[in-house]
Amino acid sequence: MKDFSILIIKPEVIKITEEIIKSINRRGYKIIFRIEKNNWRNTAKKIYNEFSPKQIKTYINGYDKHKFGDKFLILALKHQKGSTLKRLNEDKGNFIRYQTENEKTLRAEFGLPKKYNLQHQEITFVYCGIHCPQTEEELKYQIKLFFYPTDLSIFHEG
Repeated sequence: MKDFSILIIKPEVIKITEEIIKSINRRGYKIIFRIEKNNWRNTAKKIYNEFSPKQIKTYINGYDKHKFGDKFLILALKHQKGSTLKRLNEDKGNFIRYQTENEKTLRAEFGLPKKYNLQHQEITFVYCGIHCPQTEEELKYQIKLFFYPTDLSIFHEG
């Protein structure tokens, strides 16, 4: 697989996409391509499959409660210095810590504040605006999720 990763700009921050892209470019990433999609609620169930149906329902209810919409954007990125997957995870930041610590991350820059958080039992759902796969395995899964059965050859060395 080529040295790249994907970054999802989620519905809660889709309106500031151009600001996010400027930040990504300043951090040394080049956008290989971008695809706009709809149906984030259904997609979230597939991406965040570690949550139970009741837990994910709480998360998805937040999109209705806050009227974030359903549109999201997928960016395929490559970092000028390589190790894109690793670098992007560092630049992405923690899913919740960005709300309490002074991070220089994408989530700290664009994620929503605590007042949007929703609680389901012991789990706090945060609307951090940015998602990217953490591992090579997750990257492969999400590529298939978003791009299969279209031509996947752009993701392989050739």
